[in-house]
Amino acid sequence: MKRPKSLRVGPFDIAIVPMHEIHQATDLGNYAYDKHEIRLLDSYVNKKLEAEVLLHEVLHAVYSIYNIKDDDREERIVSIMATGLAQVLRDNRPFADWLRGSLK
Repeated sequence: MKRPKSLRVGPFDIAIVPMHEIHQATDLGNYAYDKHEIRLLDSYVNKKLEAEVLLHEVLHAVYSIYNIKDDDREERIVSIMATGLAQVLRDNRPFADWLRGSLK
């Protein structure tokens, strides 16, 4: 199963696009909040690493879109992240299936 080309996070559709060459030397992935894009490498050493990197960037998107602030307290952050992740998994069944399969 191929990774999805986009995800819904909150009210936004987040494109999953190839990472620009300038970032490839130092990043495994990144979330561009100004463009609502998750940028990933074309390939990874294995599917588990690819799944972890995409999930990591999804959490950055949740952090940004759900408006978590750096000075928020731990319980508020965890509560919002749980709500955001639940929404992402519910609204993106192909992503949830791909993630489950990639982590086997």
